[in-house]
Amino acid sequence: MHTLAREVMTLNQQVAELDKMIEARFREHRDFEVITSMPGLGVILGAEFLAATGGDMSLSSLRHS
Repeated sequence: MHTLAREVMTLNQQVAELDKMIEARFREHRDFEVITSMPGLGVILGAEFLAATGGDMSLSSLRHS
């Protein structure tokens, strides 16, 4: 049981380190200020949004019906 607890603690530590790395990279993105200025989009959700959109923030990529 102690081994499992140590593994969970190690994984939590690694996740925290990855979150810091993601935040640092996201802060360098040219659209960081625009994305995080949207209500409800902080650093983590903003980075997820950027990843989900592939970084394409242009309206020209949308198809109008």
